[in-house]
Amino acid sequence: MGKRGQKICKFCDQINGARAYTCKKCGEPFVMKNGRIRYGKKPIQDWTTLKEGDCFRVLSRSGDYFIRQATGDKVHFATTGKYRVKEITYKDGQPHGLACWGLGGRTSGYYWLYMGEQEEPYEIGSVCVRSKHRLVRIKDPFEK
Repeated sequence: MGKRGQKICKFCDQINGARAYTCKKCGEPFVMKNGRIRYGKKPIQDWTTLKEGDCFRVLSRSGDYFIRQATGDKVHFATTGKYRVKEITYKDGQPHGLACWGLGGRTSGYYWLYMGEQEEPYEIGSVCVRSKHRLVRIKDPFEK
């Protein structure tokens, strides 16, 4: 049991402030007094903790990009928006990406997001590069 003004995470036993929405160590959200779960605005540190059905938002200026030949600038073409996890995909036994469903608007449909640690070109000599997406966990927009 934590002292006054503290709460303890059920998953990692980390002591957090009384007004914290998520654990500062593992990022797991706390259930608030009225039963709601509120997520912080910090990007997810360990994306492999996402489970099927979790919702997240892709931040702008992250993910796949191409290099503009004239200026050398990066132009990101990943679709920012809200998604729901379908499954984590693997390559050579290592987590490699997220298969997910878009939650409407510009992101309706099925998507695969690259989440590997190293940037890699689409093909040899290509100006397009796969890069890790930055994600923020959100509550389910269809849940009341």
